[in-house]
Amino acid sequence: MAKVLLVDTNFSAGPLQGELLQLGHEVHLCGGNPHDALAKAQPNYHPVNYADAHALAALADQLGIDHVVPGCNDRAYLSCAQARQHTGHTRYAGVDSLDVTLTINDKLKFRQCARQLDLTSPRVYLPTEALPTTPMIVKPVDAFSGQGITVLSTPKPSEVQHAIAHAKACSATGQALVEDWVEGQLYSHSAFLTGQRIVQSHVVVEHCVAHPHAVDTSHLAPHDLPAQALARLETELQRLAQHLALGDGLLHTQFIWDGSRCWLIELTRRCPGDLYSQLIELSVGRGYVRQYLAPFVGNAVQAQPTQAEPAHVLRHTLTLPEGGVLHHLRFNEPLQIERWVPVASTGEALTPAPKGRIALLFARATSVENLKHLAERAISRTLFTVNAP
Repeated sequence: MAKVLLVDTNFSAGPLQGELLQLGHEVHLCGGNPHDALAKAQPNYHPVNYADAHALAALADQLGIDHVVPGCNDRAYLSCAQARQHTGHTRYAGVDSLDVTLTINDKLKFRQCARQLDLTSPRVYLPTEALPTTPMIVKPVDAFSGQGITVLSTPKPSEVQHAIAHAKACSATGQALVEDWVEGQLYSHSAFLTGQRIVQSHVVVEHCVAHPHAVDTSHLAPHDLPAQALARLETELQRLAQHLALGDGLLHTQFIWDGSRCWLIELTRRCPGDLYSQLIELSVGRGYVRQYLAPFVGNAVQAQPTQAEPAHVLRHTLTLPEGGVLHHLRFNEPLQIERWVPVASTGEALTPAPKGRIALLFARATSVENLKHLAERAISRTLFTVNAP
C-alpha cells in the first residue's frame, strides 16, 4: 500500500479518490476550501492551498507521500509541475516538466508550438502584426471556463482594444491573445498515450448552453467524424507528443470540427472536470479513471476493455440563466436518471449561469435518436423547469 496525495477536493475528483482506495492506497487530499465535497468528513483532508506549490511540496514531505496525483483542474496540475521542478522528487514522476506543462496550458505558448509543428490550429496575431477585419476571438492566455473571452464578428479597433483589456484583466499573468475565429461544432478527444502513441481514445460532442465558452452538455459521439479526419487529428496529436516527449498518460483535447478539418483549441493532461470521467465510464464501461491514475502511481497505461455498443448517456449541468432561489424542479419529459450529483441545496440562492449550478445530470437514452432529442431539449433549456407551479 502506498501513500497517495490527491491534489483536489472538488466533487469531480471523487472517482479518482474512489479508484485509489479500491487499488489499496492510503489517500490524502489537500485544498484550500474546507467546504468542498471531498474535504467534508474526510479523515485525511489537509487544508493546504495547493495553488502554493511550495506549500504543496512541504505537505508531501511532511506526510511521507509516495505518489502525487493532480486532480481535475489546471491549477492543481500546474502546482504539481512546479513542485516537481522545485524538488525533483520521484513522487511527481507522472507529472510533466514545468516547461512542457506551460507549453500545453498557456494558450499563446501552445499556439506557437502548433505553428512550429504545422498543426491545424487557429492563427494567432502577435502585437506587432496588423489585426484582421475578419471574425476573431480574444482571450486570456491562462484562464479557463470561458473567463475573459470575447468573440468579434466584425471587429472594430476600439472593440478589439476593449476585448484585449478585458482578457488581460482575467489573466493571472496579465496576457491576452488574438486569433482567428473558427466556426464549427465543439468536440473533445480524450486519448491515452503509451510511448507517445495513442492506445485508446474517446470522442465526445460538446455544447455550451449557459455560457458560450463553457461546456455544460455532452455525450459520446464516436461516429460523428469521418475516419480520415479522426486519423489526421490523432496523427497531429502524436506528432505533438513526440515533439514534447510526453510521458504515458492522458492527453485531452478540445477541437472544433468545421466539416472538413479538426482545429485544435485547447489541450490538457489533467483529468477533465464536471465528472467527464463518469460520462465515459457510464457510456463504454469502467477503465478511464484507472488509465488516468496509472502513470502517477507507477502503473502501465494500456487500453481497457469497452462495451461492444456504447450506452446512450447524456451529461448536462443544470443552471438558471437569471439566477434565483432553488426550491424544486420539474422535468418536462420522462427521464431515466442514471446519476444525479447535487451541487446546490433547497433554499439556496443561485448566481446566474454558468456559476450557479444546481446539479449534474447523467440521463440514459434508449437510442441515438432519443439521445439527440434529450440533448436538444437540454440545449434549448426546455428539459426542466425550476420552481414550476
